[in-house]
Amino acid sequence: FDGRIEELPREVVPSTGQIVPTLEATLWCFLTTQTYEDAVLRAVNLGGDTDSIACLAGGLAGLCYGQSAIPESWRTAMARAEDLEDMISRFAARVLPSAFG
Repeated sequence: FDGRIEELPREVVPSTGQIVPTLEATLWCFLTTQTYEDAVLRAVNLGGDTDSIACLAGGLAGLCYGQSAIPESWRTAMARAEDLEDMISRFAARVLPSAFG
């Protein structure tokens, strides 16, 4: 990792459960895409520890592109989507009270 991870070819991007390779793969997926959906799909298609990498890449992409960039079909397909939305709203209200009040 020399600071130019987005220039690495896909074949050398690690996809293991170890912390540093997971971070490298997460950053690669995020830095080599332009949308939330592309970042997550790139992570899933790496193979290996795709659940962790896609989760982390999705988190970065969500922070960058916002909730509206997450495909509606993905959000509504989640088990207990309404419960999750409620918990997220309550969490955000507690952490960021000025944003909601």
